[in-house]
Amino acid sequence: MTILTLNCFGTPLVAPRASERMRSIARHIQSLNPDIVCLQEVFLPWHKRIFLSALSPWRHRYMPRNGILGTGAGLCVFSKLPIKDASFHEFSEVGKWASRTAADKIVEKGWMELSFEKPRPFRIFHTHLTCNYAGNYHPIHRIGRIQRVQLHNMSTSVRKVPRSIPAFVVGDLNIPPESSLLRSFLKATKSVDLTPGTAPSVQGNHFRFPMFFSPIIANSKIDYMLGRNVAVPTSWQYVFSHGEKLSDHLGILLEIGW
Repeated sequence: MTILTLNCFGTPLVAPRASERMRSIARHIQSLNPDIVCLQEVFLPWHKRIFLSALSPWRHRYMPRNGILGTGAGLCVFSKLPIKDASFHEFSEVGKWASRTAADKIVEKGWMELSFEKPRPFRIFHTHLTCNYAGNYHPIHRIGRIQRVQLHNMSTSVRKVPRSIPAFVVGDLNIPPESSLLRSFLKATKSVDLTPGTAPSVQGNHFRFPMFFSPIIANSKIDYMLGRNVAVPTSWQYVFSHGEKLSDHLGILLEIGW
């Protein structure tokens, strides 16, 4: 079984050539042919329609409608495996209106919880945390504290899953691997990083305005697949090269050997 995660960089008013890139991303997904596709930053209805059309073989979909714009926090899941149950939960805190986190309040960020029964019972928690614009990941820093609350929200849900059922946490966590926030989340959920190491999932900046973004995310690993009770062989790789300029993030393709 294979799972793909990718931040598509679809932020309205900021993302260039977004529709063209979404179509190219969809074609790449077709060629990779993963069983489950988890996408972030697919905010606009016409971008969702691009994936709905191109990924028709992935018959099982979940795209919640929440927030002021009904964007579902920009999260989409397409699956070839039947989704037994799916729900969306908003984070209890996403920041303030009069701050750079205002966009997260507009889309009302949160996380998906999806249940699968085949090839064996497992859960996926799919999310996109608030971006730490200050680059300060201390858990008492203003944005670090928001991220800590969001991770606590998710860890509470993960811990409710019976320990016999494998659980995956997938998406753009917006925290580096050396952060105490990640270490605390792994400890609280008894999970491990299934994509170990510090190889960047964001290498430089070929889209965004450098004065605003590249000091924050350049050469960082902020995209993850975490696992709890995944006692089977796994392998992973980054996909979507930066040279193709499909997104400012690389995708992660995880293979689980059950």
